[in-house]
Amino acid sequence: MTKTDGKDKAGGLQIVSFTIDDKEYAIEISKIIEIIYYKAATALPQSPQFIEGVVDLRGTVIPVLDLKKRLRLVSKTAGSSNHILIVRFGDKMVGIVVDDVKEVLQIEEGQIQSPQTYIKGGGSKHLRGVCKVHDQLIFILSLDTLLSDDEQAQLREI
Repeated sequence: MTKTDGKDKAGGLQIVSFTIDDKEYAIEISKIIEIIYYKAATALPQSPQFIEGVVDLRGTVIPVLDLKKRLRLVSKTAGSSNHILIVRFGDKMVGIVVDDVKEVLQIEEGQIQSPQTYIKGGGSKHLRGVCKVHDQLIFILSLDTLLSDDEQAQLREI
């Protein structure tokens, strides 16, 4: 049985894995409110570069964050986004655009390695850890560090 904080009784972690440019990432399931199919966002003037715009989700206007731009990933393929993960940043719901949602995985804490094992320098600051599942590396994102305090303040103004 799963607790609402995303951890099971044995200390494991439930994550939702997804792809961006054929690389696999994940977020703790407890951080995700829902997953919706991609819908084009309405652009906002003078918004931060990583904000794609806003979408209307059942009467609630939600800012949508482009994870590729936020993580400064250079797109190698012209693939289209298929899903938006609706997550909570503080008291605000935010959409995160991803290419494809893969699966929910149960990861034991011992499987999660430090991101510095694989990434040197500042590139690991947005990662909670890295795990290997079925010979595939999965980078587990930390929503707490994904946006700076200033960026979170900008997001609250939308």
